[in-house]
Amino acid sequence: MTDFELLRDLRRLQVERQPSSDLWPLIATRIGARDISAPGHSARRWRLPFAIAASIVVLLSVGSVWIATHMQRSQDVSDMSQASADARLRDRPSLAALRAQALANAPGGDPRLASAALVVDIAHQRLEQAIAENPDAVFLVGLLNQTTAQRTKLARLGMQSG
Repeated sequence: MTDFELLRDLRRLQVERQPSSDLWPLIATRIGARDISAPGHSARRWRLPFAIAASIVVLLSVGSVWIATHMQRSQDVSDMSQASADARLRDRPSLAALRAQALANAPGGDPRLASAALVVDIAHQRLEQAIAENPDAVFLVGLLNQTTAQRTKLARLGMQSG
């Protein structure tokens, strides 16, 4: 069938047609049947407030459980962060001890490179700890390689200055 034939057949469908029988009696009987089942609608009207009330109860229950869980988690996190902060302060060496360590380990004995060497050493130690905790983290190995390169560069600068 070509497009022209299809268009011609579609134009024939646009003609107004009369039904073979009168449809109003069937429609009237269906409308009458709905009037008989009207009590079904009133039963639905009684169910609607109960459905709304049940939805509100479920919503409030879920909300209160979520809030209680969230509050407990935030309390746990704040307790853990306070404990870890206390542990870090206990384990942290004093500023004087860090300065003495930096001067003792300065590349080539140059005091200008002491603080940079100390920062690179601390970063290297923390990266080693992070790799020990998560050995599959490839990006940590890359950062560790960068700190090693910085250590080498500082050693080279210390040899040139001293």
